[in-house]
Parts: sequence; structure tokens; C-alpha cells
Amino acid sequence: MIPRWNPAGRNAREGVRRSGDWRRNTIGLLAVGLLIAGVLFWVQFERGASVDAARAFCIRVGTLFAVLWLALPQLADLMRKYPPWLLATGVALIGLVIIQPKALTYAIPAAGVLIALHFLGWFTRKPRRDEDSNAARS
Repeated sequence: MIPRWNPAGRNAREGVRRSGDWRRNTIGLLAVGLLIAGVLFWVQFERGASVDAARAFCIRVGTLFAVLWLALPQLADLMRKYPPWLLATGVALIGLVIIQPKALTYAIPAAGVLIALHFLGWFTRKPRRDEDSNAARS
């Protein structure tokens, strides 16, 4: 059987509600608007300190929003798989290593301990009881 094309995308086949569509559209529109504004600042106005700063801001932030727009589905999947504290700690450790490269000797063991504790928590927690199976037993 050949799968039919689904305009709603992969998430509709999996039965997952796509609640982030308006967020992704908004980020995409902001990216396009900022990039257009940056090009207009470049073409329309004479060079000056404030015009250069506004142009650089629009182009840099517009590019950042465009990258975020492209990566938003994968980021949403990542947020569903891992707890926010683990992702925030990972980003903080990466930022620390970028600012202070010598901190790599401390960041790698710290990240290893946190990841080990996270997975150890998966193994030691009690399994969830399904509400439907309890109702079916009674």
C-alpha cells in the first residue's frame, strides 16, 4: 500500500497534536520582516553609526530567527524527550566552555555526572500504573 500525501505532515500521522504551528509561523514572519528591514537599512539610508547598528541588528536577529524557524520541530521533539533542566544545564555548560575554554576539564565530568544521574533516575523510578487497567480490573 502506497502512503498518501498528508498536508498536515508527519505529526498528524502519529496522532500528535500540532500546537506549535502558530509559534513557528510567527518566528518565520519575524525572520522575514527583520531580514527585509536589514536590507532596506542597507539600501535606503546613508551610512552612519545608528543605521549600521540597526542594519546589523536586523540582519543578525533575522538570521537567528530563520535558523530557529528551521529547527523548531526538532527542538520540540528534543524538549519532549529530555527534561528542561538537563537541556538548560547542557546549554550552560557549552556556554561556559565557549567563554572559558579551560573550564572544559570541569565541564565534561560535570556533564557526565548529570547524565548518569538522569539515566539512573530512569532505572530506579517506579513504573506508572495505568488508570485504564486499574478501572478494567474492578
